[in-house]
Amino acid sequence: VMGKMISFRAKIINFLKEYIIYYSSYCINYLDYIHKMTSAIYRLEQSQILKEKILSLTAKILLTFPLEQIDKIYKPKEYLESLLNEIKLNKLKTSIKGGIWHIIGILISKFSLNLQEYKIEVHDVLFSEFIKECSNHKHFEFKAVIGMLRSYLYLLEDAHLTASQIKQLYIVIKSLTKPLDDANTIKIS
Repeated sequence: VMGKMISFRAKIINFLKEYIIYYSSYCINYLDYIHKMTSAIYRLEQSQILKEKILSLTAKILLTFPLEQIDKIYKPKEYLESLLNEIKLNKLKTSIKGGIWHIIGILISKFSLNLQEYKIEVHDVLFSEFIKECSNHKHFEFKAVIGMLRSYLYLLEDAHLTASQIKQLYIVIKSLTKPLDDANTIKIS
């Protein structure tokens, strides 16, 4: 029964995400309500699947709606601080960690001037987390690394990395895209 409830709620969140994609002009008046409800569900929900879906919905909202609406409802500074604290203080599942990093990248990109004071901290935390995840060969977390790479897509527009960090980042990303020697087809590790 619990699995069916989780599946049903996940489908509702997916439906809402699709609705926002195609009918964003109708949803703009309900953004505050959507934000409050999804935030409450995220905090109270135990299901990692639903949390992942909510993070995906939030990313879509941040990418879809105008800055003025997002600024009023999500309050980027407070939201970024809460996401950074969640990354730093909690042990998160890989898909959750990846979703949070994706949202952090979107926030920094969209609200670049307002979040200027957080850029160095975000870059430092992301860099250390990325290197840590990629160097853990025994338990490589694909979904977390994918979210971090998505975040880097936004953050590299205004990078705050040292030359040695850029070099190390290049080496790690290059090693991730190296084809496996014993594979019959081209795959990335």
